[in-house]
Amino acid sequence: MTEEDMNKETNEEKLEELDTSEDLTAEEHTELVDDKLEALVDLLVKKNLITREEFDEAYDDLFEDEDDDTEESEETQE
Repeated sequence: MTEEDMNKETNEEKLEELDTSEDLTAEEHTELVDDKLEALVDLLVKKNLITREEFDEAYDDLFEDEDDDTEESEETQE
């Protein structure tokens, strides 16, 4: 069994446990969302629709856009 398969099983167990709970803490909700996103990315990579590198680059670009917006607003305030 590969490490990816072991992580997948662990994530599935966590998802099942959290899905059955009606009252989630913010931390549990965040973990649930993170696990579901990871499962989605894994599926997209497995189906060769995207690469992990493409996902990582798109994720990093989100923060670059925020940095650009922050710099622009600071410039307009001066």
